[in-house]
Amino acid sequence: MTRITKDCFGTVIASLKKMKECVRCELLAECRAINWQAQETEEKPAVVRRSPKNGDASNSSPA
Repeated sequence: MTRITKDCFGTVIASLKKMKECVRCELLAECRAINWQAQETEEKPAVVRRSPKNGDASNSSPA
């Protein structure tokens, strides 16, 4: 039980996304409250920008 709750809250807080794993959590109300608070705080989407490897996309020219 503890692991489910921890996983539930961890997923919601870490990703700041709508409750997915949290749906099966028994503390749905609290999860939802945290979720909406997180959504208000974060207006822009959390996107991790990864730069291409050197010589992979930057220096690749058609021969």
